[in-house]
Amino acid sequence: MNSIIYLSLFALACSVYGRAIDEPDNTISSDTAFVEINEWVKVKPIKIRPHVGNTVELECDVIGSPPPSIHWVRGDKTVDNLDFESNAITESNPTSRARAISRLIIDRSVITERTFTCVGRSGSKSAVESTTIFPNENNNQSDLLSLNAGITSAASNGPKKVRVLSFYSTIFASIGKSIVLPCKAAGRPHPEIFWLDAEQNMIGAQNSRQKVLPNGDLLISPLRWSDMGTYTCIARNPISKDTAETFVYPSSD
Repeated sequence: MNSIIYLSLFALACSVYGRAIDEPDNTISSDTAFVEINEWVKVKPIKIRPHVGNTVELECDVIGSPPPSIHWVRGDKTVDNLDFESNAITESNPTSRARAISRLIIDRSVITERTFTCVGRSGSKSAVESTTIFPNENNNQSDLLSLNAGITSAASNGPKKVRVLSFYSTIFASIGKSIVLPCKAAGRPHPEIFWLDAEQNMIGAQNSRQKVLPNGDLLISPLRWSDMGTYTCIARNPISKDTAETFVYPSSD
């Protein structure tokens, strides 16, 4: 029953996503009920949320097959926000698909308005969404915009609360393949990354198939049906912690 519900939710998500440059071309064989998924990607409208102090957080929500990578662009320059690639997943399992989240924290103490664009890429396909951030009218400081992994002011060297910036919220992948669940976080001091498995147990060295990589991502190899469930990334420093959840659905292609 749970698998049917998650499949239905994933199908619904595909139907409501925003402007795409290349639309999916999915075909279903009536004889074998086999679903052939070509490369496709869609991006939802960017969400804008107030953050700490004078900052705002932009959130980009991308769904695609193969699992998408996300980049932030301002003008003709790519913004450094711990962008994560999914090449390991794409190369080993081109029929997998995922919903990815990327967050960008910016300082509103700017003297001019700024337009930011989220670019989602799945294989050769891409889709974009843009939004414009206006300066804080009560602040006449010079341009303090800082675009370095969520650290909002280069002049401030004090402690920063942890924020998970990039992760998958859902991934569908073939049984027997290797998958990597990304979890990128920022904070000062730099946060440590821990993972809980689908049973909410801490993943450690005793698990030979599930390993936390040095960069904080989670490797599951090979993927089994029993791996289905919600995995939790915990990013923590002495100041605070933040979490992100990824639902893993193993499929038999």
